[in-house]
Amino acid sequence: MIAYFRRATVTTTCLVLLTAVVLGLLATFFAAYIFIGAIILSIGLVWVWWSRRHLRCAFAITLLAVILFSPRLSAQLLKLEGVDRGYVSVHDVLWLGLIIAVLSRKMTMSFPRSSLGVLPYIALAAILPVVGIIGGFPLSYATPGLRALEWASFGYMAYIIAKEYGVRETFSLMSKIMLWASVIHFAYACIQYAADAGIISGDFLQLDQIYAAGHEVSWFSWRVTGLFVNPNSYGLFCSFAALLSIALLVARPNWINPMFAYFCLVINSGGIFLSASRSGLLGFAIGLSGLLLIALVKGVKTTRLVKLGVVFGAMGVLFLVMLSVVTGGEKWVSRFGLISSVVIEGAAADPSMLERVEMWQQVFSMQEAHYPFGTGVPSGLALIGIDSYWIVTLTQGTLLFALAFLLMLATVFTAGYVCWRLPKPDLQALGLTVAAVTLSMAISSLLLTTPLETYIIIPFWSMAGLAFARKNQLVRLKS
Repeated sequence: MIAYFRRATVTTTCLVLLTAVVLGLLATFFAAYIFIGAIILSIGLVWVWWSRRHLRCAFAITLLAVILFSPRLSAQLLKLEGVDRGYVSVHDVLWLGLIIAVLSRKMTMSFPRSSLGVLPYIALAAILPVVGIIGGFPLSYATPGLRALEWASFGYMAYIIAKEYGVRETFSLMSKIMLWASVIHFAYACIQYAADAGIISGDFLQLDQIYAAGHEVSWFSWRVTGLFVNPNSYGLFCSFAALLSIALLVARPNWINPMFAYFCLVINSGGIFLSASRSGLLGFAIGLSGLLLIALVKGVKTTRLVKLGVVFGAMGVLFLVMLSVVTGGEKWVSRFGLISSVVIEGAAADPSMLERVEMWQQVFSMQEAHYPFGTGVPSGLALIGIDSYWIVTLTQGTLLFALAFLLMLATVFTAGYVCWRLPKPDLQALGLTVAAVTLSMAISSLLLTTPLETYIIIPFWSMAGLAFARKNQLVRLKS
């Protein structure tokens, strides 16, 4: 026995010495990398520990990172097939720590029955790329499926947080993050406009120049982007924030300052205008129409709607004045004017719309010839890039995926409408926002891939998660 322990001690000592030698050699050759890695790991562990103790604040920080920093603070860790792929953003790192913190907590995993309609869409969005890989596409084409799970997880985390901290408190925090972020975006959008108009020097656009130098594709032009990098992304976000502002003004929860909400409505309407995003404008118009219709059915105070009408009238006059005095105002008139031309004369009136229609026809022909049961992976990777999420669903997963997307929208819209019918102003504001943004997404997805925009889909899922938390209807998963 003594001999055995002696041999064990000698063996252990040898292994420790060998490990120390190996680590010493690694430290000699890779000291800088080990040091940096140790720092990153330490920060990550601290973030997980802090997130576990302050889950709602950690979620809010991650959401803010999504909205403000993710387009700019990212690094290409892998060179993957396609254009500008393989990037990991700061919010991805924060999200990973947040997920670990959530899973490490003792809690009952559950989800509301009212949310069952979203599950087919999430499942297909995650599984279809794997099917495409089995069909012969590169392994890296599976990442959109992982992204779909990441985005949807924000909805579930919002649901968990609302159950723990309350829907009112969580919605209040998320709304303030969205609105203050929109103020920051608009401030930078004004700088972009002023630089393009020659009012200030282009040196103020160092952020844009840095991004353009490090990416294969950039969209900076006379159309402003805010801190996003695509004018359509900014237009869609402004649409979301403007609808949120209107919902808060209609329902009037006691934690919102009406003047601040009016201010955010004005600047985000201006953001849609400066971005020249026709999809953002169309989505906003449909979302606003649905919001007002829902509000009128329930019998909202007429004075509130009249005040909103006065604000919109004043903004209309302001925009007309701007068009007459700003440099290059005719560009906005021409671009937005094509919307009415398309309605009256058809797609041929707008070269951009005509190009879209021809592209849709081309992608359907390619899919029918080569992938009759769908491409599995997003059609932008398998075929050609197309600016319509409805077309993406049809080509990626045939009518089945498109119907799953429609069911998801219907389920989220219903959750929002049910919230609106409840007697509490906080839930009414949440319900109006969710219902209006869902309508906006359904329409804007005709001309853009809105559900693939990280900065739109994550706030959308987060708000939806709050709407599903409105009452305690749970399906137990595990204890």
